[in-house]
Amino acid sequence: MALREKLEQIRSNPRPTNEEAAKFQILAPILAELGWDPFGLEILWEHSVGATKGGGRVDIALKAEGSIRALIEAKAPGAQLSQHVDQVLMYAYREGVDICVLTDGLQWWLYLPREKGEPEKRRFAVLNVDRDPVEQLCDDLNNFLGRESLRSGHAERRAKQVLQALREAQKLEEKMPAIWRQMLDQPDDELIELIGQRVYDRLNLRPGRDQIIAAMSSRPIPPKRGGTPEPPVLEPPPGSTSGKPSGRRRTRRPSAIRLWDERHPVRTHADILMTVVEQLHRRHPHEFDRAAEPLRRGENQYVSRDPGRVRGTRLKQTPSGHYVDINLSAEDIKKRVVQLLAALGHRDSDLEYLYEG
Repeated sequence: MALREKLEQIRSNPRPTNEEAAKFQILAPILAELGWDPFGLEILWEHSVGATKGGGRVDIALKAEGSIRALIEAKAPGAQLSQHVDQVLMYAYREGVDICVLTDGLQWWLYLPREKGEPEKRRFAVLNVDRDPVEQLCDDLNNFLGRESLRSGHAERRAKQVLQALREAQKLEEKMPAIWRQMLDQPDDELIELIGQRVYDRLNLRPGRDQIIAAMSSRPIPPKRGGTPEPPVLEPPPGSTSGKPSGRRRTRRPSAIRLWDERHPVRTHADILMTVVEQLHRRHPHEFDRAAEPLRRGENQYVSRDPGRVRGTRLKQTPSGHYVDINLSAEDIKKRVVQLLAALGHRDSDLEYLYEG
């Protein structure tokens, strides 16, 4: 009879009334399907543990090719297995086996006794014969207690992989909530960009940073700050006494810009272009170069990591490594800034010019 049929038969039978019944009605038939001969010399019943007297007797020792491969300590159905964990681990330590089992017939606790840590940190599997999926039970029993699997060392290797995966999952369960809370409380630019892009893709609206943070914190979404950039203000040159602008006119310089609700100080219009390029790259590190590449005058690109593709008379490099021609008029810089914003899905209203006075 195959292991699957044997497990289904055990489930349909009455529950064993005591420890001895569990051994012979559940454990022995399962072990037989796993390649062990219950009536031969490979299943040792009431095996004396260790080389010296007083080591105790374990209910079942599995022996292959002259070596004890695993120990099984059986208890009465319904017993509190947690009260007997130290016992089976002590037996396993004294016998020097790689895998040991504590079971009441229906529930099986499997351990790697030579691993470090508290007993619960060495348990790599809990099998419930009466309710776990039969296919999963067959796989686990064959992997961890099958004769060939124990003889070849596969059982120990597989058990260590499972235990390591459990430990990693436990660490993630302990640490991930704090990491997620920190991401919500202090979101970085990459997360803000991802959320903003998803919102834009679905709603065709570009939320500001404050709006995204409010949504992440389950707070009401505030209106977006900022508006259309102010047009240049023309002032008479120094020394002019006329109230009318003279032939020489200069554009009033902003002292800062506000981009996506963040303020950035600037001294010149060239600083505005450099700042916008850098902030766009920070928001779109993977898309920026591809989006900016088509923006050009003739054969010369507006922005590139290769200075040979910009070819301006005054090139300046941003912290991210992009070269920009800054020998432009204020009006040309404003036009290029708007084009750069649009290339990456932003509106010109995301940028506000701030003036002193």
